[in-house]
Amino acid sequence: MTSPVTQEARTAPAGTAYDPEQYRPGKTITDWEPENELFWKSTGKKVAARNLWIAVPALLVAFVVWQVWSVTATNLKDVGFGFSTSQLFWLTAVPGITGGTARVFYTFLGPMIGQRRFTALSTLVLVIPLIWLGIAVQDPNTSYGVMIAIAALCGVGGANFASSLANIGFFFPKRDKGNATGINGGLGNLGVSVVQLVTPIVITSSVLAVGSAQHKADGTPVWLQNAAFLWVPVLVILAVIAWFGQNDLKVASTPFSRQKVIFKRKHNWLMTWLYVGTFGSFIGFAAALPMLIKTTFTPIDAAYSAATYAWMGPAVGALARWAGGWIADKIGGARVTIISFVGMALSIIGVINFLPPAAATATSGASSPASCARSSSRASATARRSARSR
Repeated sequence: MTSPVTQEARTAPAGTAYDPEQYRPGKTITDWEPENELFWKSTGKKVAARNLWIAVPALLVAFVVWQVWSVTATNLKDVGFGFSTSQLFWLTAVPGITGGTARVFYTFLGPMIGQRRFTALSTLVLVIPLIWLGIAVQDPNTSYGVMIAIAALCGVGGANFASSLANIGFFFPKRDKGNATGINGGLGNLGVSVVQLVTPIVITSSVLAVGSAQHKADGTPVWLQNAAFLWVPVLVILAVIAWFGQNDLKVASTPFSRQKVIFKRKHNWLMTWLYVGTFGSFIGFAAALPMLIKTTFTPIDAAYSAATYAWMGPAVGALARWAGGWIADKIGGARVTIISFVGMALSIIGVINFLPPAAATATSGASSPASCARSSSRASATARRSARSR
């Protein structure tokens, strides 16, 4: 019986001889023509879809590792760690710094060594900071310096985004690139919501625990290490699937000497600044939101739990990204970017106005995203007291 791959290869344009073996999982593809409609329908679309749907869960869990500190940090003081609120916010911020920085290197490394290999290796290496984190949180005497080092290594998970989207873009024709990268990026971004939704559940489960429990002031046991150890086997499995299931594209293989030309292109730097404003805001606010709820809203009303609300914002952002890629294919990326910035500006105004005035008292002396609104809150309170006295 003739294999489907062989049958597909035979439908290639006349005069073109494609080796059908190159399109099998784990192989390097030499002949790739996504803009050729006949090739795309017969062979390219299925191969591209396979590579996309292997990339999505790998990227999602990489985001989980990147943002695991956004929830872990909110529980450290409860189990005996003596870190200040400012230090806890830094533990959520450092992964963003290292993740953003490492993206520069990951962008070039993927095309140099092969995206299939790089996806597998960059996924597997994330096991290291997770294991270290799982061990560290079991001892309240772990130093702040060690915690910062772990947070920095977890941040490398954010760099996977750069290599993953660059790789997937090569597989699809121009008309579908926005939708494909929107799916990859949007569903990958859901890792932020997943970690913020799942972590509060798994740290209270003794069934999943490996190691000793920590105890809150009221004696309630928790297993913070679950937040890290849970994802270790998942990362290993996804790395194996990527290694044996994805493909390397010869057309995407580029040495650094040819890639470095982008540093001389004006539009590269323009897009960089735009990206700082869009995705930079998304990941920064998503990381800080649980701590903001914990330090600003929860002291006012215990019903405002980070575990209940924090995951919602990143979920909306991730799904909007998926939709944004599809819309950009229809009306253009520039228009979508302008609309996004307008929406973000209005949202920030809303956030500032909805911060509770009591936040200044509840989190006195803390360094947090709410600090920008505190001085105005105090001034407003003083003004009201003065008006009442008159």
